[in-house]
Amino acid sequence: MEKADAGWSDEKISEGVLTLVRTPTGTLDMLFIDVRNKPISMTQDGAKLVLLRSSDRSISILAHYPGATTEIYSFFQEKDGRNRYSVLTSRTGPQTAVEKSSVMVGLCDPIRFDLLPR
Repeated sequence: MEKADAGWSDEKISEGVLTLVRTPTGTLDMLFIDVRNKPISMTQDGAKLVLLRSSDRSISILAHYPGATTEIYSFFQEKDGRNRYSVLTSRTGPQTAVEKSSVMVGLCDPIRFDLLPR
């Protein structure tokens, strides 16, 4: 990328769906809908998920795709009761077609933090 093309830009995900799940074995996974409208498991897609922190009102998870992408997902409840998320993404490495860093924030559906590992 040329320096003139670098910088911040608005990016939106319309109708995006990401579901945080605790598997029957107790591990975490995240499911997303791909461009073909098919559900994809991050772990089955090659990601390693690591619980970074968890409390009664928040959880943060590292998702790492070796050689390509590292993301930190944070889901939290604000003091006013609104549920939000943030995603920090770094796409670099030999398996990345286009290198990119991004920060995304938004509202999300309620989360049962009491069902997640601590």
